[in-house]
Amino acid sequence: MAVEKRNGKWYIRGKVKLEDGSFKDYHRVARGCKLKKEAMKIEDSFLAKYNEDLEQMRASNITFKELTEMYLREKQGSTKSSTLATDKYMFDQMNELYDKRINLIRSKTIKDFIESYNTPEYKLSYVNKMRTYLNKLFSFAVKQNLIERNPVSSIPNFKRPDELKEEMQFYTPDEWKRFVQAFPKDDIMYYTICCTLYYMGMRRGEVLALNRKDDVDIVKGTIRVNKTVSQYVSGQRYVVTPPKTKNSYRVIKMPEEELQIMKKYLEWYDSCPGASADGFLFGMDQPIIPKLLNKRFHRVADAAGLPQIRIHDLRHSHATLLINHGANIKAIADRLGNTVEEVLKTYSHLFNETEDAMIQIINNVFKK
Repeated sequence: MAVEKRNGKWYIRGKVKLEDGSFKDYHRVARGCKLKKEAMKIEDSFLAKYNEDLEQMRASNITFKELTEMYLREKQGSTKSSTLATDKYMFDQMNELYDKRINLIRSKTIKDFIESYNTPEYKLSYVNKMRTYLNKLFSFAVKQNLIERNPVSSIPNFKRPDELKEEMQFYTPDEWKRFVQAFPKDDIMYYTICCTLYYMGMRRGEVLALNRKDDVDIVKGTIRVNKTVSQYVSGQRYVVTPPKTKNSYRVIKMPEEELQIMKKYLEWYDSCPGASADGFLFGMDQPIIPKLLNKRFHRVADAAGLPQIRIHDLRHSHATLLINHGANIKAIADRLGNTVEEVLKTYSHLFNETEDAMIQIINNVFKK
């Protein structure tokens, strides 16, 4: 880089690096400059603009697949590994877009792609989940100055106004009693897991992450939740990470039924050869595999003649039980590790029924 004056005019000259690594000479008049420092400012502006344009050219060559890889690298270390695994899984479903250059992807391209999933084969929640992850990815591209605007931001969530809303599945207390009666009592570990899911309203990952020594206090009758476990993440058999949200950190009391079940289980656990106080409560040296839990769960449901629901629906069963018996919504949210807003959103239909019951109470009090 150089600034020089010839024949009363200031000139800038030097070399700039091209995209292929070679260099190109530049030599031009610094118009309107009377002083050397003004010519130097012109040169600085020229080089800054050139480098910005070069970055834009490089960005225009980035494919969708390269963007996903860049995103995952950037988030490594600042995002939970289980979250990154979910991100990667969702991006892998978008391989139809892999070879497209991101600066050429328009809103219509994205909308048509998501629309291809908007069929009865896929749940509406999955279709909109696809949109959510695309929006997250392109927002990242905007922040990295790879593109000027997010092509997903103008696409609203998809709706199916004529589709019947799928009802929440759960076991009523009577159905749960049938389930418990059908469970082989010698299968004490899986029995205790299912009971803990139902009586405590915990997430599966939270239950499987419990530690024998630190997380269960029989004297106080409490269970501490401060972690979760995810299976088969980034090639690992399992990883233990912080829980889902900050609200998920909690200490919750065991009802008497759960307390007695847990006491018997701990006696069995401590009598097992090789049992460690520092081990996983369910699985000892490593957490049990969710597929095995699912198999046991569905086998017992069949034996009890009950409808098949998901393991996660035991959490819904717990919440439904509390709501139907008039428990305080803030206390329910704290117990589930949710916010009040999340509880209202998930179980709003149950609160409508509860409101009807409250109105009936008032009507009965003032009945003539």
